[in-house]
Amino acid sequence: MSLEKIPVDNFKSLVGEPAEYHQASVGNGKLWIFSRKFAEQTAFNWGHRVHFTGGYAIAFDPETKKFEAPVQVPAISSEEDAEEIFVTHNGHIYLLLTNAFGEPAFRSLYRWTEKSWEKVKDFGSPVAGDARSHVYWALADGSSNGDKIIMGKGDLIKVFRLKIEGNSASIDLEHTVSQEANRLYACPVGGVVSGDSLLISLGVHGCGFRWENNRFIKVHLAKKESQEVDVEEEYDSLPSFGFSGPFLKALTKDGHWIAIGGSTQVGMSGSKFNDQVWKLTGLQNKLSWNKCDTCVPEKEGDDFIAAYDESIGRLYVVTEDAV
Repeated sequence: MSLEKIPVDNFKSLVGEPAEYHQASVGNGKLWIFSRKFAEQTAFNWGHRVHFTGGYAIAFDPETKKFEAPVQVPAISSEEDAEEIFVTHNGHIYLLLTNAFGEPAFRSLYRWTEKSWEKVKDFGSPVAGDARSHVYWALADGSSNGDKIIMGKGDLIKVFRLKIEGNSASIDLEHTVSQEANRLYACPVGGVVSGDSLLISLGVHGCGFRWENNRFIKVHLAKKESQEVDVEEEYDSLPSFGFSGPFLKALTKDGHWIAIGGSTQVGMSGSKFNDQVWKLTGLQNKLSWNKCDTCVPEKEGDDFIAAYDESIGRLYVVTEDAV
């Protein structure tokens, strides 16, 4: 993997009042960058950075090698008990709204029209009630029989299947991971589908939050079974991304899972940018981490803007003056 640098004007100069954080996704052959702003969740003593409360979107066209005019995006929700997951499916970008507290539940699904978010499906209005525990959500890279796989953890990790067919969608519970398969009570931070198997990447609470670089949960989607699996390698030969793990994860066209950029812990509470790219091989047998020769450019502040186009195997990383 090698990176081509395309000089561009900073897209933030085009949007008027730029946000501090963004989410990037690929749709209709373009790289779309969506603003994210902080939203208080005062009823739950929480807060998060999301796009669904409104902002802007701007596209980079790889054919013209230029950014297009920004689009002002109206809010689609103001719920405090809501979270969002960006999903790419069949060349389209979707925004899935879930609950944020209690047990995993779903609110609605929207499709990006390049002008606004168009509602595809209402799943209901879950009520958190007295719940104060945060739901941990993660989207698996790849697909299972054309469907997207989503993990959510309240008490236990639950695996859901999102089926999108034209202007309709459905979500079904696929599997619940047992306590025996998740002895550390870990949270999903990512995942990848390979054949009939789902590999769940984990993070654990301790002194802060720590990504588990050598421990995964493997779910056999057809048999509805799950088990803990380890990477049997020396610790020094594993990726050193800390906290929630790599900034971006993706499934390559040759069936490997790549972890792209992150932060490495320094001292008790400090961190530094880690520009490494790692490849996880053996997704259906013996897992092994391999460091790639490619390095990614450093992020601007705390905002790492990147996306991977699985359909053509292309990685986009956005900096102040280049894509």
